[in-house]
Amino acid sequence: MNKLSNKAGYQRGPSIRNSRVAPLMVLAGAFFWGTTGTAQALAPEGAHPVLVGAVRITVSALALLIIAMVRNSWSKRPLSGLLEGSPAFLNPWLLFSSLGLAGYQPLFFSAVSLTGVAVGTVVTLGSAPICSGILDWYLGRGKPGLVWVVATALAIAGCAVLVFGKGDVTVSPVGILLAVGAGFSFALYVGASKQLLVNHASGAVILPAFIIATLMLSPSWFLFSKAWLFTPRGLAVSLHLGIVATALAYILFTRGLQGVRAPTAVTLSMAEPVTASLLGVFFLGELLSVSALAGILIVFSGLAIVSIGSLRVRTRV
Repeated sequence: MNKLSNKAGYQRGPSIRNSRVAPLMVLAGAFFWGTTGTAQALAPEGAHPVLVGAVRITVSALALLIIAMVRNSWSKRPLSGLLEGSPAFLNPWLLFSSLGLAGYQPLFFSAVSLTGVAVGTVVTLGSAPICSGILDWYLGRGKPGLVWVVATALAIAGCAVLVFGKGDVTVSPVGILLAVGAGFSFALYVGASKQLLVNHASGAVILPAFIIATLMLSPSWFLFSKAWLFTPRGLAVSLHLGIVATALAYILFTRGLQGVRAPTAVTLSMAEPVTASLLGVFFLGELLSVSALAGILIVFSGLAIVSIGSLRVRTRV
């Protein structure tokens, strides 16, 4: 296929719009996101969740910047091209994308700290596809279809069974509100990125959002202890979170987003807690209860339905 380039010198690689590979790329991105919990569990003592989130975004932004410069995906003056000609920096949707990216982590971790992992995770994952469907409808991409509704309902139910089957439940109204905010933040990032991808290459969409999100989260570096970062384990965790669980995950997710609708992508991202649960069993010695196993199977059924549906229906982009 021919490569298209925009005014900033970005080149669009082979298009995967309406491709059968797109849902698999979204699932792969969700899989790498699912390694985040295991990595955080292995982080040194004193690693504050909010700073961990800031470290993730910062390291991933640096990784994406290096990748872009090595691949020469800009003009011969990458930084100049970024500031002067990058379509993302000239597009108002970038602000919403960056806000969603930066806002998700503190909202989610604050929700978890107030209302517990179970409720915080389920409310976040349950509200994200609903918010995404509403945003997609608002942006004129049409109402989500019946296949999406059924698949999303199954995925939400599966996540509820998976997470609530693990232990005690704590409910905090403020925590629930923050979890809904986290779900909306993720949906906002996906929806805004989808809007940017209509005319711009994925490389011109991901990196600018991460740079701005890094700046938004920069105060965290001055509010929490950074001593854990200078230990071998802290460095390893930071590199994994930034490069594998974030940069690589978002590259795959955003490339796949070119070929599936935003609500479908958000529903597919529910593979993340399944991955996290399985990694917890194999690497952290956690036990998988019967209810948790049932939840995983229910989530997989929802993901299978939405994946097959996205392959059969020509996606609107």
